[in-house]
Amino acid sequence: MSRLTVVMLVAVLIGLLGCSHTFTTVSTPYFAEYCKVWGFLKYYHPTVTHGKLDWDAVFLMEYPKAARCTNSDELVEVVGDLLQAAGGVRSYGYRPMSMGGELSLVRRSWKTDARYLTAPLAESLDSIWSNLNVPAAQAYVGEYPAQNPDVSMDTSHYSDAYPSEAVRALALARYWNIIEYFAPDKDVIGEPWDSVLVRFIPKVIEAKNREDYTLTMMELCSSIHDSHSYTHSSFSDSLFGYYTLPFRPAVVDGRVVVARRRKMFAPALSPGDEIISIAGVNVDSLRARYAGLVPSSNPASRDRNVCRMLNRTPRRDSVAVVYRSASGVQSCNVKPLTNYELEANRETDTAKHWKIMAGNIGYVHMGKLTKAEADRAMTELINTKAIVFDVRNYPQGTMYEIGKYLDVKTPWVAFRHPTLTYPGHFETEDYNGPMLEKKKLFRGKVVILTNEETQSHAEFTCMMLQAVPGATVIGSQTAGADGNVTEVKLPGGITTMFSGLGVFYPNGKPTQRVGIVPDIEVHPTIAGLRAGRDEVLEKAMEIARK
Repeated sequence: MSRLTVVMLVAVLIGLLGCSHTFTTVSTPYFAEYCKVWGFLKYYHPTVTHGKLDWDAVFLMEYPKAARCTNSDELVEVVGDLLQAAGGVRSYGYRPMSMGGELSLVRRSWKTDARYLTAPLAESLDSIWSNLNVPAAQAYVGEYPAQNPDVSMDTSHYSDAYPSEAVRALALARYWNIIEYFAPDKDVIGEPWDSVLVRFIPKVIEAKNREDYTLTMMELCSSIHDSHSYTHSSFSDSLFGYYTLPFRPAVVDGRVVVARRRKMFAPALSPGDEIISIAGVNVDSLRARYAGLVPSSNPASRDRNVCRMLNRTPRRDSVAVVYRSASGVQSCNVKPLTNYELEANRETDTAKHWKIMAGNIGYVHMGKLTKAEADRAMTELINTKAIVFDVRNYPQGTMYEIGKYLDVKTPWVAFRHPTLTYPGHFETEDYNGPMLEKKKLFRGKVVILTNEETQSHAEFTCMMLQAVPGATVIGSQTAGADGNVTEVKLPGGITTMFSGLGVFYPNGKPTQRVGIVPDIEVHPTIAGLRAGRDEVLEKAMEIARK
């Protein structure tokens, strides 16, 4: 029987083991090193990178021994097993290659920390690093057209909602190594990525049921501090609820308030009302619970995403809401809605996608304007004194059509992307966008509105608009997650994502976590919400008229 067959049979056996509540006592530092070496060989050893071996199965086969390592001798033995399973060091015609990529975000711990591996074994691993033979399209990672990494071929997903202990450990190792080698913004996570691995090993292994495992993986994926890292499964969806309360909360003046509401379904509530409790649970307690589970690059996106969680419920019957209005503390019951009910009862929006406001000031709602409308809108607004581009939303891909009418100075953005033939290394290149025929140029002021809803393509749009000389950004910090998204599938039926491209200004200034920084900072207030005012737009109009 071949080694590969044995490996696969053992893996299946481990995967089918019952989910006992007696967990392995893991020596975390040694097991962390095992996970790192396993990930390194996954992306660097040619037997593995060419798809000649089921590397997940190898992880599972070695898991019992690796999890019980308590000293360097035992770790050396299990790492030696990994190397042997891959076929050793000298068997596959290694060839020196150009070490492409100007930036390395990987630290070879086996070379820099002698506590774990012997010098000869560390040298063997280093020889694989130095004389790599990695294909451009390898078994576990590829590249999307935008040059963000594609890990969709990592197909062993182990769909059990509560995987076995070994498979839970595999989920952690797989995710950690994908971020280690292919996340272009790993350097701004805030916590050393090695520390995250060490911190989560006991959490993942000791997850006592499917809810505990799911929440642990959500917390792990939120630890990269990326507003793109939305993490979910069918179980998490049912846990937090498929139903939506008929109002949208937001954090204003440090308090959770009603930003908008479906008047038909929540007639007692009004914009500016402070939410005190939902279904008998204090809102501050809910905020604390959700803060570590939601994806967030910065405090603005964290508050936004926590509020989106507050809006969900597993209950179909009426939910009690205690709130503080201008008249004092009150309560009401609201009926949760399905997505179908939300769509079927959508309130009519008669606002124009663009218009000319008082003082000959143009206004464009970037979340509504379509590509087909862009030429007409800019033609009608071309002679206005200023155009206010409202990007407190997700645009419809109109930025280049609008850019034909604007004096955009290039280059206005730079991308960082992984070098797939040298995993862990990244290149940064300026980008000017597609070459589009310029129309009659708009010569007035450009004003850009932003807030925490401005994310990804919206932030990218803002960067182009900022490249117009004299452009002014008004509002508040954006979500801080730009660049094409890479999706990751994990055991337990879990899907998560991360920003697969790093996005920078041409001078090297980052946008990840920072977002678009307003020139003039303006936030909504509770008083403004109650009065029905848009204080950010009011400030923009003031600036535009000057």
